Amino acid sequence: MNKGQWQAVFLDIDGTVFSHTYNRIPASALRAIDAARAAGILVIGATGRHRLEMEEMSLDGLQLDAWITVNGALCYDGQGVFHAEPLHREDMQILYASLKEDPFPVIFFEEDRMYMNMHDEEVRKQQAAIHTGLPPCEDLERIRENDIYQAVPWAEPERWDPLAAHMHHIHATRWTDLALDVIHERAGKKAGVLAACRHFGIDPARTIGIGDGPNDRELLEACGLGIAMGNSGDELKQTADAVTGHIDEDGLLEAFIRYGAAEL
Repeated sequence: MNKGQWQAVFLDIDGTVFSHTYNRIPASALRAIDAARAAGILVIGATGRHRLEMEEMSLDGLQLDAWITVNGALCYDGQGVFHAEPLHREDMQILYASLKEDPFPVIFFEEDRMYMNMHDEEVRKQQAAIHTGLPPCEDLERIRENDIYQAVPWAEPERWDPLAAHMHHIHATRWTDLALDVIHERAGKKAGVLAACRHFGIDPARTIGIGDGPNDRELLEACGLGIAMGNSGDELKQTADAVTGHIDEDGLLEAFIRYGAAEL
């Protein structure tokens, strides 16, 4: 793709735009994003997080054209939601029954609400590590009555996998030994990218995707050019079209400039 032909850049947030080393967005990343938008390129966030989580983060100065949130299950721009894919009610009933019998912590994401069924010390520690507060505990009955766009169970594989075998419409990505993101099988960052392309009239071949985590693989695959951050794991780097620098070493700015999404 020649310079000047990109229509959009899709960006993961944690580890791509937001540095957990310094608990902020590097100034160089903001410069890159602002320059791309000034040149008429859409810049769209693509994150596993919920809007309420991001309101707790130090995202000062970040201006984006749209958001793909909770791993593609809930996408919106300034006009409202343009794509939504809640978890299947049958799967939520199976999870509900299991948690009533043998509870373990789970975070639930509704469109405008985040909550848990219970807290424990490990969840407190891990949420603090990603600069996010602990969602409040609420009655588990909510998940039977409302659309849930993502669930984050805190359960070891030997506890989660037998339960998941009975849930037939889910896609799960494990991001720690204890925690994983669970979404509808039709959701995912790829689905979010394609929904945004339809919404804005964008050719996916004329897009760049940049990320650093396991859930970013399909983001990179969905875009015309997939770039892994320098702080990514080896698996993502091996499947990416290109690798840029570390987030804390102006890696995002480097990617924008090298591949023609911004001129500074």
